[in-house]
Amino acid sequence: MDSEKEIEENESKLKKFYIVFMSFLIVVLALSYFLLGPRIFEIVGSLTESSELKNNLTIETKNLTIVLEKNVYKSLKDIYFENHDREFKACLLGNIKNRTYYVSEIYIPKQKGEFNKVVYTSCPKETIISLHSHPFLRCIPSKQDFLSFSNFKKINPNVLMMIMCSEDRFYVYGN
Repeated sequence: MDSEKEIEENESKLKKFYIVFMSFLIVVLALSYFLLGPRIFEIVGSLTESSELKNNLTIETKNLTIVLEKNVYKSLKDIYFENHDREFKACLLGNIKNRTYYVSEIYIPKQKGEFNKVVYTSCPKETIISLHSHPFLRCIPSKQDFLSFSNFKKINPNVLMMIMCSEDRFYVYGN
């Protein structure tokens, strides 16, 4: 008899804990949505899907590595800060060896950028990375980004798409 009562009390305590925990979780999610806005989920997704530039100017993904020469990274950073209020386009040139993309040059095509889009002339076919920026910490590509990349990939099948969404955070897609 005592053991049945203990089991019921334990089940009751477990139910109370579960209800309190789920209530707390719902309140936290609701507050984060209303206080931080719906964009917080986009930022969290961007942080999990993008890569941070390492001190030795490399970006490592599961399948490949990108190595930026110091002058290329400095130029990218300068352009990023000059265009903090709009997107920009850059074509990265260099060579590819054993799944490592070595970037030695940057080419800036003719372009017109806005806060959430950039219209530009095509990159040279020798481009190994087609890069454009997005608003701060919003690295996830749009359908248009994938469409543009798919069209350029017909010209150069080894090209990567890279999105810069802070001075040292990049989303890499391709190969």
